[in-house]
Amino acid sequence: MQTLYTLAFLADNEPVVFYVGHTNDVERRRREHFKNPLNPEHAEYDTYKYRWCRDLLAAGIEYTLTPILEIETEDDSEYEWILKFARDNEQRGIEFYDGYPLTNMKAGDFLEDLIKDTSIVTAHQIRHWRAERRAKEIRYEEDLGNAEQSAVAIELIDMLKQQGHDLRVQGYKEEVKKLKKDIREREMLNSPERAEFIKQQTIDLLKRELLEKTITWYEYDSEIKRMGGYPEWTETKPQLKY
Repeated sequence: MQTLYTLAFLADNEPVVFYVGHTNDVERRRREHFKNPLNPEHAEYDTYKYRWCRDLLAAGIEYTLTPILEIETEDDSEYEWILKFARDNEQRGIEFYDGYPLTNMKAGDFLEDLIKDTSIVTAHQIRHWRAERRAKEIRYEEDLGNAEQSAVAIELIDMLKQQGHDLRVQGYKEEVKKLKKDIREREMLNSPERAEFIKQQTIDLLKRELLEKTITWYEYDSEIKRMGGYPEWTETKPQLKY
């Protein structure tokens, strides 16, 4: 069991709740709420609730801890009462740091959205609302994850395309090397017909390299001349604009 409690002060003889909490030891928590705000080393020293406690003490205004009721679970039951006091303060025009109606709240807190939806009151409704909100967040995270995966997939495809291009170009070069070797071997075996055929294939591969922009026109032209110049069955110079 947990005890739900409030921290409050008097304004015009009316209690103003500025914090709602829960504890399994009311007296221990009471001591902590009067001691911790004055301890700069405490982990919660700069929280809204303790900053407000110090502001009250500096102004000579006392605050009190008041038990409200026993609750089974501190989670949704506590939120139910936080909503109640936050809405009451809003109706009375009471606000604390950053315009929040309770010092429990902070930027990005789902309580801010809950307060706006006045149809949500009970712990059961809060539990249902939070479950729906979490489901939407999960769907959003999944959609975002899918989008990121798609982006990664596209990047991977582009990389594979580039790798394929590189491998294809490398394949051309290897074929050219083999053909050049074959030309020399055929020439050594006095087979001019075969050598001429191989030379034609080599020139075709060189053209493909030129089209793939893996060699320059100067390299292409130099290689053709090295093999004995342009044969009669080719154009004098291919009309390629590079």
